[in-house]
Amino acid sequence: MFWKVLYRLFHAKVLRFMSGKSHDSCPLKTEIDGIGAIDWFSYPEFNEKRQKLEPKCVDAHHLLFNLRSKVCKEGLQNINKNAWVAVAEYDRDVISKSLVVDLIDKQNNAFAKRTFSVEVETVMRNLGYSNEADFCKLVRDWYEAEDSPGISAKVRVENKIRLKEYLLKDVDFGKFPGYGMYIKGFPKGMFESFIQRIDTTLQLYDIIPTGTFNQRAVSSLVNETFFGELAEMEPTHLGCPKAVQIPRLMSIVAELLHYRCCPNERSFKMSTTRKSVYPVQKFNNVPSTSNVNDNQSLEEAIILRDHKFDMPSRGRRKQRISKRSDVTKPGEVTRGCLPVRQLHKSDESKILATRRLGIEHLSEN
Repeated sequence: MFWKVLYRLFHAKVLRFMSGKSHDSCPLKTEIDGIGAIDWFSYPEFNEKRQKLEPKCVDAHHLLFNLRSKVCKEGLQNINKNAWVAVAEYDRDVISKSLVVDLIDKQNNAFAKRTFSVEVETVMRNLGYSNEADFCKLVRDWYEAEDSPGISAKVRVENKIRLKEYLLKDVDFGKFPGYGMYIKGFPKGMFESFIQRIDTTLQLYDIIPTGTFNQRAVSSLVNETFFGELAEMEPTHLGCPKAVQIPRLMSIVAELLHYRCCPNERSFKMSTTRKSVYPVQKFNNVPSTSNVNDNQSLEEAIILRDHKFDMPSRGRRKQRISKRSDVTKPGEVTRGCLPVRQLHKSDESKILATRRLGIEHLSEN
């Protein structure tokens, strides 16, 4: 117990030293309204130049992809990969063996959600895989807290904390020798990424001036949107601009997204969607946020507030149901198949650059 407390204190000191914050700005424990006390294992980085806290974390969708590959390929501590194989063999309509054994399209979100779905959990319980079924529910609840609308902030926090408690259960950082590449079967990077993601999204309730935020905003979708805009502006529409064109394209896209995302900065109407999900702000009626003093320290108490994304009315909206959550059945048109004339199609990328330049290899002489 002594070594565990000593490690925690040393770990917190190192984090505070790296973030440039004092002891008072990063408490070891914070009280969350309606939830209870929580210990922090991750702190936001402090930028000395901007004098601001910069929370950073891994995208939740990417974590779900990686976890699907891990449990289906090798399993985890007390989580047997054969549970998913047994479900696929029991009922092909629940999950296909191609998703479990072949692990096709590892970055497919629909496939990852199917791996931890309610149907898979139910069959696992019927087959006697209780631990794996509980794990499916745990991961599914966490992902819904990260991505699904219409869930209150309190329920989101509770679902995230349950996964964090599962990850840290029976984990002793004070033992010697310490953990190596794996912790409870999780790769060390994945283990830390999950905890960092959970702690960061909880700390944002305290750091953001409004005290609430849209859960989907904390993801890599912003970067992907920026890249999409860049590809649209690029002459070839392939996302591969020339080096001399990048400064001009970056300035145009940055200015476009600035006025699109800040209605108070423009005096004209810009249609950003076919049908607005949230109330549209009126022009010249939005208070400027330039003079808002952001909270640049972690308090010892956090009060949860629901965002419009968390309201029950947002959850009642019709959600798009993906039809690509499983592989096609025999007799159906297969996805991703190459065209008939693929073998005779011209593809100069397969030609070596040396061959196109007329340079001969020594092995050819």
